[in-house]
Amino acid sequence: MTVVEVDCLFISIVSCVASRSGRMFFSVNSTGCGGGNILSAVGDELVIAHRTERLPSYEVAVVAAGPAVYLLAHTLFGYTITGSVSKRKLFGTLSCVVVGFVGLFVPALVLAGLLTVVPVAVIGSDYLVASRRKADGEASPHEKLETETSSEWSVNRRIATNFHSPDP
Repeated sequence: MTVVEVDCLFISIVSCVASRSGRMFFSVNSTGCGGGNILSAVGDELVIAHRTERLPSYEVAVVAAGPAVYLLAHTLFGYTITGSVSKRKLFGTLSCVVVGFVGLFVPALVLAGLLTVVPVAVIGSDYLVASRRKADGEASPHEKLETETSSEWSVNRRIATNFHSPDP
């Protein structure tokens, strides 16, 4: 399993456990990440086969679509779970599209290198924002969701306990 596949598997499992409608999250995230992984694998094969050549437009589209679909799936997953859109992941998705247009004029290996930089930049910016948020004492959207969910569960547990407790 690649790091991307492990990441998708982890997020899919967490979404099933942590959400009220986990099956929907699991299917949406698995489909998006799976599609991105498949497109990335096909794109890698195209790059390996034609390293020094400029790729035709339809092959450039496949190579650039892999990381774009993967980042878009993560953006939609985050929105579905937390209700907020990650601007960094959305910008990364759009950057993959722009790099795809650049890929029409450069060799396949250069295209692949540029497409590798985009997710690495998104990951780096996510870590930077998380460390700043932690230093400022702010909660992340996911932590806010956990707080809301745990308070909902405790209220629901109290209601269920009061409902089922015998009257004195």
